Amino acid sequence: MSTDNTSFSLAKYTPTELLGFMESRRSFKPKVLGPPYPDRRLIEIFIGAALTAPDHGMLRPWRFLKIEEWGKAKLENAFEAAALEADPGASEEMLLSARKKAFDCPCLLAAIAVLDPEHPHIPQSEQLIAVGAALHNLLLAAHAHGFSGTILSGKRVTSRALREALDLAEHEHLVGFIPLGTPTVPAKPRQQGKIAEHLQEWPL
Repeated sequence: MSTDNTSFSLAKYTPTELLGFMESRRSFKPKVLGPPYPDRRLIEIFIGAALTAPDHGMLRPWRFLKIEEWGKAKLENAFEAAALEADPGASEEMLLSARKKAFDCPCLLAAIAVLDPEHPHIPQSEQLIAVGAALHNLLLAAHAHGFSGTILSGKRVTSRALREALDLAEHEHLVGFIPLGTPTVPAKPRQQGKIAEHLQEWPL
């Protein structure tokens, strides 16, 4: 599946094909992602897919940063500072591991939630749901073009060090980092969930 513009449509595929496509998506850690990596044109297509996500009020409460190679040194320092912020007694080995994460994948995006805490009708919880839907669409679009990735988050994304390094405003929140590339290992089988555990009738 590919396209030559920034719009993204799967309308020509059957429901069975679409469901199979969605079910085949997997998350891959950055260390198992290799070349080729998506270029700027493809990343714009992925962002275009994100813009079609369900979004109450059409707020589009997100933005993405494409981390350039020349910015990895700054990110490396921010990762080390975030590690120290989380654990002031972190060993040199732990700090080295934190620094190396900046270079795990050449193609790296930072996903940022741009929330409006004063919106009269749409609470921040709904805005965050829209951000999650946008991230899902982005990863599906990458998958449609033969690329994979994941969302790297955790407590450190809320660190002051990363907020300052990425120059986030007060109402902005780093959701996580998204590495993108071509998997170098086979996808692991997905553990099937039980629909009955996630769907009930009401009232009982």
